[in-house]
Amino acid sequence: MGLRPPLLTVDAGYGQVAEFRQGLTERGISYIVATTSSTTAQPGDAQPVEAPYTGVGKHPTPKYPQPARSLKELALAHGADATTRVRWRAPLPAPDRAAD
Repeated sequence: MGLRPPLLTVDAGYGQVAEFRQGLTERGISYIVATTSSTTAQPGDAQPVEAPYTGVGKHPTPKYPQPARSLKELALAHGADATTRVRWRAPLPAPDRAAD
């Protein structure tokens, strides 16, 4: 039996990779990931739709009917009260101007 973390945290190098996040979800692993401002996703209830097969070539891959949206846009769609800013590190202290 393998070990399963109660919650996995990763940096943006992994967090912005949709296949990585999907793999965690498929394995039932809870996660918190850092992302970049350009990271996009589908809403949680979005489902890919299969296009009809025309009988020629490969079967089409299911696709989402709507384009992916920014994570910020998806979060704010639930209202500003539903969001929480998380910092990975404490902010740097302000410079001591009294020493000047």
